[in-house]
Amino acid sequence: MRTKLRDKGKSCQDVAIMPKPISDVIASKIDEDAGLIAGLISLIPHSQMDWRPDWPHDPTKPPFSALELATHLVESFAAIPACLKKLHPEVLAHFEQPMTQPAVASILASLETSRARAVEGFSLTADEDLTRDIPTYFSPLGEPFLETLWANLKHLQHHTYQLFIYLKLMGLPVTTANLHKFKSTVPHQTTVG
Repeated sequence: MRTKLRDKGKSCQDVAIMPKPISDVIASKIDEDAGLIAGLISLIPHSQMDWRPDWPHDPTKPPFSALELATHLVESFAAIPACLKKLHPEVLAHFEQPMTQPAVASILASLETSRARAVEGFSLTADEDLTRDIPTYFSPLGEPFLETLWANLKHLQHHTYQLFIYLKLMGLPVTTANLHKFKSTVPHQTTVG
């Protein structure tokens, strides 16, 4: 990619700009989401851990309690480093599924372990790895890493929004800022001298 940059009113110069690798962008957003998920989980009041919504459901499958949902959310996040381990099995052989105990501190510690493993796994991942096939539960012969990652991210987002709704129904003042990290930008200012 090439672009023209103007240097303080001087003539334009042709500068090569290296685009950020897609895998780095994905890794950054996943890490950002882990922080937002941790923030949502930490908002669950201790007295509301057993709370579950009173909405229509299959009598044999009641909705998750808040604590069950938080646990499932963190277990779902652990699928990301698990996918990376399949992409880089030799180097990431030390990755194990973090175990969660039914307590917020344990759940958050497991999320932080998975988050660190995702950062480590993505540090080994290049854009060309995104289309490499990895074996999955649903496709033992393999499917592209990015396709598998995408499916896991959709599942993770579903449960993140579910927890957000739980917190709203509990009466907590959660907002869009609990779901998205807004980038602040400072407008460019020109000084006249």
